Amino acid sequence: MWRKVAWGYVLNPVLSLIPFFAVKLILHATTRALVGPYLGFVAVQLIFLTVVPWLWKWEAQGAPPKRLALAWGLMLTLFSWGVTAVSFYTVMSLHILARDAAFWVLGMMAIVGTATSPFVGYRMTMERISSRASATAG
Repeated sequence: MWRKVAWGYVLNPVLSLIPFFAVKLILHATTRALVGPYLGFVAVQLIFLTVVPWLWKWEAQGAPPKRLALAWGLMLTLFSWGVTAVSFYTVMSLHILARDAAFWVLGMMAIVGTATSPFVGYRMTMERISSRASATAG
């Protein structure tokens, strides 16, 4: 399990460079302007990669399914907030949208992400646990 996480720590920052090279070419942004947004996105992803093995470990230890599902929902909500914050910072620092439009987009991302991600994580976890239980029972 930790080998997968280690590969994620190595590959994630490298693969995250690809969209930033595309943005650099399309928007003619300087490398200096892209460093902050790049580091923000990578930090959010690496935090997520750090927490996921703990959730896998709890699942392997036989944590109660509802508690595990709530933990996954909370983690996805926090990830959504992180991506929203970094996206807003990127939009504002690169002047992609006007300030008023950026605040509107930030609000919509926060509302939709906060409203949907706990349920997605909860449902995803409950389906996975129930399918494993039915596979071992059958």
